[in-house]
Amino acid sequence: MARDDGALLAHLNTAGIDYVVIGGWAVIAHGYIRATQDVDVLVADTPAIRHQVTAALAELHATRLDGSVLTPERTMPDQGWQANTPLGRVDVLLEGPPPLDLASVKADAEQHSIDGTTVLISGLAHLVAFKRLSNRTSDRADLEELERILQRPLPRLVLPGFD
Repeated sequence: MARDDGALLAHLNTAGIDYVVIGGWAVIAHGYIRATQDVDVLVADTPAIRHQVTAALAELHATRLDGSVLTPERTMPDQGWQANTPLGRVDVLLEGPPPLDLASVKADAEQHSIDGTTVLISGLAHLVAFKRLSNRTSDRADLEELERILQRPLPRLVLPGFD
């Protein structure tokens, strides 16, 4: 089966997962058109959500990056899941403290369509915050390119314990 990010997200929608798309797809939605290797989603950090996400991924016969099969009985680790599915790779990240909790990110999110599936995508300020925290070379490049494209300074949320 070919990669289909829209179908992957539609599956999460059907499973009732409450999430916001962050990462590469959010960068694209904010104007920097580039390739992305996966779908990154932010979810709340509760035992019920951890189980719900794991069960939804297990329905897709997802495997962890080490090849081990995800089953509904597995417990999502604190760093979330990085999983391969027949529809593509998904990285599930657990919310952090405000302002990077799901409620705050959702409040600033924008509705978009990814391959025909309606999703919430992180607003620019939260996207910038996630990229600043990751601080990988690719994240810094994304921020530089977004600032160039938007022709204005990027919004900067105060991140307790980071700033």
